[in-house]
Amino acid sequence: MKYRAEYLYSGESAEDTILTQMQQNDPKGELMVFVSKMVPTADSSRFYALGRVFSGTLLHGTKVKVLDENYKPGSKEGCIYATVSRTYLMMGKQVETVESVPAGGIALILGVDHALNKTGTITTSEGAHCIRPLKHAISPIVRVAVSCKKQ
Repeated sequence: MKYRAEYLYSGESAEDTILTQMQQNDPKGELMVFVSKMVPTADSSRFYALGRVFSGTLLHGTKVKVLDENYKPGSKEGCIYATVSRTYLMMGKQVETVESVPAGGIALILGVDHALNKTGTITTSEGAHCIRPLKHAISPIVRVAVSCKKQ
């Protein structure tokens, strides 16, 4: 986790306490969650945020700061405050409610869908930088579409 945290966290200082907590996967540190995907609920009325907890412990009812990928520390742009209404674990197609998700866990988060489009960072720290979004280097598999000849 140590080498990955240095690459993912956009903070500049090597002495940054949040970076240190992320490297140590500290469950008692500041909450840092990277949301990589939005998953629709069963009734398709809302979205779960699928994210990995890098430090801290995610509890439902926590007031959090949601940062999009364009957030600049110290500015109000790209930052929305929200409350985590529920936390879930996804096991196959089943979704199970849990009280908390410690550092290292992957969770579904309900209540922050209005603040995110696709990816972002959820934190409880006022001085946190965002976690860099994933860049996928995927080339297309199918280049030509083929259809049946009509008879």
